[in-house]
Amino acid sequence: MPFTSVRLSGHQICDYIWILNRTMTSDEIAFVSDNHNEPTWTVDTILLNSFNESLLAGTLSNGSSAPTAWKVYRQEVGSDTLVLAANLTDGATSFIDYNVRNNRQYLYRLFAETTSYITAPLVSDTVSTNWATWSLFDVDETSIKNAYKLNSVFVFAYDTAGGSLSNNMQAEVYNNFTRYAKVHQAKTNYYSGTLQSLLGYTSALTDDYIDDVDLETALNDFTTNGRRKFIKDVKGHIWEVAITSFSVTPREKLIQLPCDIQMGWMAVGSADGLILTN
Repeated sequence: MPFTSVRLSGHQICDYIWILNRTMTSDEIAFVSDNHNEPTWTVDTILLNSFNESLLAGTLSNGSSAPTAWKVYRQEVGSDTLVLAANLTDGATSFIDYNVRNNRQYLYRLFAETTSYITAPLVSDTVSTNWATWSLFDVDETSIKNAYKLNSVFVFAYDTAGGSLSNNMQAEVYNNFTRYAKVHQAKTNYYSGTLQSLLGYTSALTDDYIDDVDLETALNDFTTNGRRKFIKDVKGHIWEVAITSFSVTPREKLIQLPCDIQMGWMAVGSADGLILTN
């Protein structure tokens, strides 16, 4: 009979849980009787959890080797497509997936890998996304193709306005000797727009509104730092973008001098298929 769950009850100190698919030998009994010893994964292991704050646990039967890495796939509810969302090592206990759309529902499927096997997945509960802000973040490259790590993020929540979006269609009209002109249309089709917002944010500790010179300087430096950048809006779009303009206007009639920012951007690529995590 396969194991489907293991539960510990009552007050206790547990160094590890080790379950084999056979009776323990006398040597193994002597080994685990010494609390200085800790077992390792064997071909007969059904479950080994050392409570070492890692993902190395669960009913993962993988021959003679323990999992060495994990792949997490994202699946939108109602879709049959799995999209790689993260590559994790055994030291990871969590991650943030930045390549999701707003007002969607997702499932995450965690596959453990050894040198020879990939396990059946552990499936998450349904995750719903919902935000009322714009965000702008930049990333650093990793050694894995199409995988990027978050460097910094700015969230705009107050007095935001995305304005109109233009797809920058280009068409040339040529008059001729017929009734109708000829039109040549380029394949150019990318969005560009302007984000307007208050610069500051509300502190989670003090509930104070923070809008200072350091924040303004950080955002100004961000616009020209050379990293790949992505913008997410309230509706659910996400684009890789280039910043084309940036301006700051203080509200001089208010004591705190809060600043309005205006940022021009243009899409330079799609985020589809990219791994964007913290």
